[in-house]
Parts: sequence; C-alpha cells; structure tokens
Amino acid sequence: MLASDRKHKILELVEREGSLASAKVASALGVSLMTVRRDLEELEDRGLLQRVHGGAQALGEHEAAYGLRRRREFEAKRRIGLFAANLIQDGETVYLDAGTTTMEVALGLRRRKLSGVFVVTHGVNIAAELSGLAGITVYQLGGEIYRQTYSAVGPSAISALNNFSFDRAFIGCQGFDLTAGITNSNVAEVDLKLAAIHCSRWACLVADATKNTHVSFARIAPLSAVQAILTDARLPEPDLAALLGAGLEVIIASERRTPNRA
Repeated sequence: MLASDRKHKILELVEREGSLASAKVASALGVSLMTVRRDLEELEDRGLLQRVHGGAQALGEHEAAYGLRRRREFEAKRRIGLFAANLIQDGETVYLDAGTTTMEVALGLRRRKLSGVFVVTHGVNIAAELSGLAGITVYQLGGEIYRQTYSAVGPSAISALNNFSFDRAFIGCQGFDLTAGITNSNVAEVDLKLAAIHCSRWACLVADATKNTHVSFARIAPLSAVQAILTDARLPEPDLAALLGAGLEVIIASERRTPNRA
C-alpha cells in the first residue's frame, strides 16, 4: 500500500470510529506501530486529526473545517512555508499572520537553529507551535478569539501590534490581484493585517498560486503595500511579468525574481 493510500485509510478509519487506538490501526492496515505513529503525527501536523494517548480521534466540526483548509494546496503551502522560514535570520523580529500558510512558516521554523529571533503573532495555534523553542521568543497578541483562524483580533490586538517594528512580516490572504489588491474572506482580521504591514520593513504575502487574480470581498490593501509575494511555480508567466513590472519582488518557493526598475 502506498503511503498516501495508507494515510487516507487511516483518516477513513478514525472518522468512522470517532477514535481509534494506534495498535488497532496497525492491525487493520498490516503495518508496524511505528509506521502508524509517524502517519498520525503527520496527519495531525496537517490538521486532519488529533492525536491522543495511545491513538487518535476525529476532529470536531470547527477543527475539521480548519483542517480542510490546511489540506487544500497542502504541498504548495508546505514549500512556501519552508522557504519563508529559511529567509529568517538570527536576531530578527518577525510577524507571523494567522492562517494555514503561515502555520507552515511556523513549522518550517521548528527545523531551523536560530538565535535571538523574536516572533509576534495573533495566531493562537502558531504561538503554541513555536513556544518553548530554543532561540525563539514568542509574543502572543491578545484580543477576542476569532475561531475560524484561531486568531486574536480586535482593538487590543491592534493597539499592541502598533508598539512593534518588524524586520519581516509574513501575511496571509485569500486573493491577490494587481487591480483589486490584497483581499480576505473576513473583515475581522483586515485591520490587523494592514497594521502588521505598516509596522514592517519588509512585508511579504505568502499565498499559493490559486489565490492569484482571486478577489475576495474584504479589501486589505493595494499590492504596493507589500514588498514581496512568496508563491509557487504555478503562477503564470504573464502574471509574474506583470507583478515584477509593478515593482514587486516575486519569490517562487525556490527562487527569487527581482522587480523591473525604471
């Protein structure tokens, strides 16, 4: 059985049973307990189930919705997250927006050995992911918790954010378009995203290529508000040329393209 088929079968078993012991999964699939534990760890990292002592359980309705968003374009998000994490240098102050792509940035940071890095985030789950890592100090913004993205929002979060100055900010969005700008699917986070951009010397959108030319209903800012877009290789060449021509740096997960300057 292929690894992808095995993980799909594990999800089916857990969703059908509600919760399942690792030993029972191993017996049902004819694989070792160690293999099941590795699969469960990866599936939890992808937001598709929750590990418990001795096994795993299915997610609740809200957690399942977030897990579905994490699963969409997962490989592209993972590559973007790893590349973004590798841009961060010792001693930098970094803002991580809430979201499924920025979560991959956080997971990428777990692979780095950094020193003196300060991370500010309004993503509750992102803060939890990074807390306790050597070399990284985490500051969690406070406010009302917006459950759809596990984020703190509202005036208190914005007020706290405005006290910082960031070397880098990685911002998520639902769409980016040269005409419509940067857009989002909810208004709750718009002011916070905009404040983070304004507080950063280098603000970078992290968005897979399916969000190119997509326009959602809540406008955050024009594309000129950020310095770079980090996306994946599916970005069409004409759109890439247009973005570069508009003065934006475009990073294609493994390479950087500098903007055209007059």
